[in-house]
Amino acid sequence: MRLQSDRLSRLKGQMKTRALWWSAVWGMREQGKHRSRGGRAGFLQPQLPYRNLDDIVQKVSAEFFRHAFDDIEWCFVKQRTLAWISPASRRIQIHNVLNATDVPEDVFVTMVFHEMLHLEIPPGRTRSGKLDSHPEEFWEAERQRSPKYDASWEWLYMNLPLRRRPRLQCTDVVPGVTRLTPQQRAWAREQFGVELPRVIRSDDPSSRRISIETWGIAIAALGHPNAASGGKQIKDR
Repeated sequence: MRLQSDRLSRLKGQMKTRALWWSAVWGMREQGKHRSRGGRAGFLQPQLPYRNLDDIVQKVSAEFFRHAFDDIEWCFVKQRTLAWISPASRRIQIHNVLNATDVPEDVFVTMVFHEMLHLEIPPGRTRSGKLDSHPEEFWEAERQRSPKYDASWEWLYMNLPLRRRPRLQCTDVVPGVTRLTPQQRAWAREQFGVELPRVIRSDDPSSRRISIETWGIAIAALGHPNAASGGKQIKDR
């Protein structure tokens, strides 16, 4: 128990550090005011997949749903939510930030299982009559049957800028674009020997591979007077 407690404390510290960097780079507080046109309209922006999930979809359908959902389609899209499923089209849409070969397979299994479970356990109604897309029966089934659930969400929160929307019971990828001017990039190169990217996007998988040290240099470049000429943090429109 002591070992688990120490590990949990270290994990919380790492998550807090990572969250602080994401907050600085993408301005979470400002982005929290942003109303994206993403979300379910995101299916209009399908992305070329760098990771084929066909085998994972078939595996989850076979192992956990007795092949009930072998016909499910999937795609990566630029959208607001981390993932969602359309019962009408029977298609799972996954945020493009996960469109990369380095995402653990267990993460995709957990996400695909969650979305398929929506088809097995449809939304219910609360006592007040409101639609509840995740009734208690849903959460109980996920806790009992979802493989590697805790480890998968630990990876997601450690590697993505996520924000919960409790009222809608969904998880969003914080939208945002950070652009660095040539002067800011030159300053970072001269001071630290680091080649910063021109643009850092929260919907681009390559942004996840930027180290914490590089994020810190990018933040310094954005605010340093010798690197002025104004890099911009831009809200997606």
